[in-house]
Amino acid sequence: MNRKIAILFCLLLTFSLNSQSNSLLKESRSDLIEVMVDHFENIVCKYYNIYKEESFKAIKKFTNDSDEVFKGFKNLEQIVTQESIELLNQSKIELKNYLWITKKQRQQKSKYLSYSELSTQVKEVLDSTTTKYYKNLERKDSELTINYFGEYGKNISVNSNDDIADLITTFKELHGNSDSGLIAAALVNLTSEDYKNKATKTFIAFELFYACLNSHVENE
Repeated sequence: MNRKIAILFCLLLTFSLNSQSNSLLKESRSDLIEVMVDHFENIVCKYYNIYKEESFKAIKKFTNDSDEVFKGFKNLEQIVTQESIELLNQSKIELKNYLWITKKQRQQKSKYLSYSELSTQVKEVLDSTTTKYYKNLERKDSELTINYFGEYGKNISVNSNDDIADLITTFKELHGNSDSGLIAAALVNLTSEDYKNKATKTFIAFELFYACLNSHVENE
């Protein structure tokens, strides 16, 4: 009898520890994401000389500027700090497979075949432009991109503007080849209330700042 009680106690303890571990992991992920979004708000507010209480105005300006390709890159270089890079690097470790996945993983999740996976018959009918497109994507397989297939993507979709939920649905079909300029263009008409939304701010912070910064760092 005592042995059964001991085994039951061990099972309950294991379950409790696993639950606590999962809870702490979730909390840790959320904390880091909040820190990164807060950092993004701080630097764009400083850049546009706007009070933090009205950060939605700065984020809207940043999005509008990102819609202009050259101006967007110029802004990225001017607002980024060493802390931005440190947070990005930290997130690539702590949020791997949660917020960040490789382009190859994203393509696999969307059931998209890479060039090397295509059949010989398919390859034979591809024109040179399409072949080049496939091979270019394959060369970038290891690059990181935002993961909209898991819990992070679900939270953003559920809690943000319908336009962003539609964008995320589209991203799932783009095989990791979304363009920041196109994303910004799709967001410029959001209302001020939309820009105050926490999920919307998070989406913009990671798509138009951290993902672009990561791409910029990797291509240096």
